[in-house]
Parts: sequence; structure tokens; C-alpha cells
Amino acid sequence: MHITNSGNGIRMVLQLTKARVQQQYEDADETVVLIKPTKDASYSNLINTLDEMEINVIKRYVLMDATVAELEKLH
Repeated sequence: MHITNSGNGIRMVLQLTKARVQQQYEDADETVVLIKPTKDASYSNLINTLDEMEINVIKRYVLMDATVAELEKLH
């Protein structure tokens, strides 16, 4: 699991994750990303993240709420 709140960090995390999936499953298309914006995320943050899915050719992603434990890790 990777947590990032940086616009530049998102692309790096996606590329690293996709490479790991390629290595483990021999198919980068098996990559699934869980997008969990916090209440502090702006609409622009979300759109930029969705743009990164397109740029990095990640076909499967889920938009969902972060758990309490995940939110605690951010603070």
C-alpha cells in the first residue's frame, strides 16, 4: 500500500505499482488502484488523479472512502 498526498508522487506510485504487478503476474493490466480521497482533497485533486489513471494506462480503479486507520496514518 502506498499513500501519497503529492501530485508528483501519484505518478511515481502508479508506475512503481504497475511495474510490481507486471513482475508478479506478468501482466500490468492486472493493476487495480484504490483511490481514497480525504475530506481535504479538492475536486481538482480528484480530477488530476483520474487523469493519472488515463496517462498511466490503468484501466481498473475504484473510488472509495478511506478507513479510520488509513486516515490516522495521514496525521
